[in-house]
Amino acid sequence: EGLFHAGQEPGKFELTATSGQIQGKASLELVLPPPVLTRLELSPAAVKLQTGQKYTFQIQGADQYGKTMPAKVQWQTTGGIMAADGVFTAGEEPGKFEIVAVAGQLQAKAVLEIVQPPSVLSRLEILPPSIKLQLGEKSAVRVQGYDQYGKPLPASVQWQATGGTILEDGQFQAGDKPGKFEIVATVAGSELRASASVVISAATPYLLLVAPKAIAVAPGQKIRYELA
Repeated sequence: EGLFHAGQEPGKFELTATSGQIQGKASLELVLPPPVLTRLELSPAAVKLQTGQKYTFQIQGADQYGKTMPAKVQWQTTGGIMAADGVFTAGEEPGKFEIVAVAGQLQAKAVLEIVQPPSVLSRLEILPPSIKLQLGEKSAVRVQGYDQYGKPLPASVQWQATGGTILEDGQFQAGDKPGKFEIVATVAGSELRASASVVISAATPYLLLVAPKAIAVAPGQKIRYELA
């Protein structure tokens, strides 16, 4: 029938037709079809990020011959925002999400888990925040720490006080001078700081008043005196 079925190997070939002692030849060149995008690969296929963290995903295309080729894709994401260049910014909501790269009928997917950053000490508070004492009096003071989410955390602090002394049992003892002073708690190696105000006043002197102050008394008479 003269029907030629091309093979799979490209190159230049020769076609020969023979009839008795007569031959006819034709040159033939087989070429591969032009490459087309047939596969997408998104890497990494799974990743764990902290809220607000940025991460760059890589998209790779391949043709029908398995050779890599560039791929222009559209992104479909949940859990954050994906830029055109593949940089993903995680949102503030923890959970498991999916990233999809789409090129025509082709898709590539990655699984994404977003977690909150570990809890770290972010704020200090001295309790009570203000103290009023008289000279030499004591008052219990303590420090409360909080993480970045507002949850209580223990805090190991260094104390500084004016107008008195922080005792080993956690009490502040007023000194011998009245005035306005401050208690400060700090964390070594950080800028965390909390303060409480202290007002120290002199002890109020008490006077005993005897009534009656002066009275004439007859011998043997009984008198009731009152103190005020």
